[in-house]
Amino acid sequence: MAGPLPPKSPRATPNTREPVSVMQNPVKERIVKLRDEIAQISKANRLYLHGGKKKPHGAAGDHERRLQRLQAILDELMALTDWKKL
Repeated sequence: MAGPLPPKSPRATPNTREPVSVMQNPVKERIVKLRDEIAQISKANRLYLHGGKKKPHGAAGDHERRLQRLQAILDELMALTDWKKL
């Protein structure tokens, strides 16, 4: 005879004992990578902003590309979390 079943999670579906809102591993991994990229961009932006008047040629363009990438990351994070709203 099988042992007792584990207690149900408050967010468990009727047929399983697993929480419904458990984030899928690929999504978690992608979020970790995006957070790392945000940290790298933030560091580069701080260096750019504290560089004083002597900024290397093309630094403004690099800064603009970093800002565009941050917006793209934000859009992707919002898309990744939209599944929670379903």
